Amino acid sequence: MHLDALDAVGAPVCPRELARTYDRGSYDDPWQVVQDYTQAMAVLAEDPALGPTAVAREIGIPRSRLRPWLDGSLPDPVRAIERVDGLGWLLEDEGHFGADVGRALNVLVTWVFSGGSLKSDTFTPFFTVDDFDDADRLEAAGDIVGVDMDFTRSAAENRATELRPVRNASLLGRVLAVLGAPVGEKNAAADIRLPDYLRDAPELTLREFVQVYLDNRGQRYPDKGTITMQESRSQGYLESLAALVQRVTGERASVSGNDVVVSAAAARQIETWPEPLSDVSLAADRPH
Repeated sequence: MHLDALDAVGAPVCPRELARTYDRGSYDDPWQVVQDYTQAMAVLAEDPALGPTAVAREIGIPRSRLRPWLDGSLPDPVRAIERVDGLGWLLEDEGHFGADVGRALNVLVTWVFSGGSLKSDTFTPFFTVDDFDDADRLEAAGDIVGVDMDFTRSAAENRATELRPVRNASLLGRVLAVLGAPVGEKNAAADIRLPDYLRDAPELTLREFVQVYLDNRGQRYPDKGTITMQESRSQGYLESLAALVQRVTGERASVSGNDVVVSAAAARQIETWPEPLSDVSLAADRPH
């Protein structure tokens, strides 16, 4: 795994930004521990006879910091990057959102925006669902990325049904955060923006983002064809969401107060699109 190469191309799941979701510990920047560890392992690979003191002196870190690494302990950011790489979640560029894993991660990012959350302390993702169709779609996305979903609570008065990953929950949440999913509270005061990767992502990725968002947040009416999404977000966020709908449909979407109003023409077009991820085969041997 070439960490520096992946970081240099500005990958959507950037190892540098993934590392920075972890506690700093004795470092000002958690990415530095990744660089120090990688450098230490490279020095040892070149000369396995070197002792800890010599290696520590060569890369300029305290011997006490190096010793656990030589005993096989991995710093948390390094372990995370290696695990994410093994799971196939390190997307090298926006074009990878056209592949199965990229599309599934996009669906999960959209779900955090429109019907879920990431805990600010652990990055654990929670996804709310309204019915079994929603649950099936969410579980399909989880299957594609190699994460099983399970119910954390059933529907009750004033509380929606909720699912979360069974394993690798924090790791998945950190990846979703790096991709641009909001962490913590989502309200008008929060600085929430649509993910940067949407600027250059394939058309199918954009469509599936809009579809999942509308499925989770859209209010439909029996007597008219428009769809309304009410959001307690900034004006800029609402305008960017409306612009995205217009971009993928070529039809009108507008902002009215706290509402994004999708025109009947845009709604009719969206109804003709295949369901998100419906063309992806769910392989039983995906990495877990």
